Amino acid sequence: MSRFFWFFSTTLVGFCSVSVPVYAQITEATTEINGLTCPFCSFGAKKKLKTVDGVDKVTVDIQKGQAILQANPGESIAVQQISAAVKKAGFAPGRVRVVATGRVQQQGERLLLDLSGQEASLLLNTTDLTQQEKLSSLAEQEVEIEVTGQWSIVEAEPYARLKPDFIHVR
Repeated sequence: MSRFFWFFSTTLVGFCSVSVPVYAQITEATTEINGLTCPFCSFGAKKKLKTVDGVDKVTVDIQKGQAILQANPGESIAVQQISAAVKKAGFAPGRVRVVATGRVQQQGERLLLDLSGQEASLLLNTTDLTQQEKLSSLAEQEVEIEVTGQWSIVEAEPYARLKPDFIHVR
């Protein structure tokens, strides 16, 4: 009996101490929609934007010409699909800003947030030396952060980019 208890206890402790990788999630995205002028237009844009993977809720603001997408709990918004959804609704897509949470990883000189369920990792693209030092330090500390900034994709590069405006330790 004591052997069984010892085996069971050590096995349970082993399972509980396994580290699980933490991936970034894009919890919110705000996109500019050029040409948005009426409530009917708003309805069409909202309907197409709700088809973006990971989206739970869409709020369209006609006055500002933008839509705010919120993620399903525990999911990440597939930001790379937003531009196509706006185009399918008959509008011209503009800039996209996102809120991403996760842990920074440093790969050589690059600072990344790996995106669970996304096609590419997210490159934290900053020329601000203070931000670079802060992000490098946060990578070493392995703490969860929230980053807000402008999203962009460069076709010839393997990473989508996020130019951070705000970095908050969670």
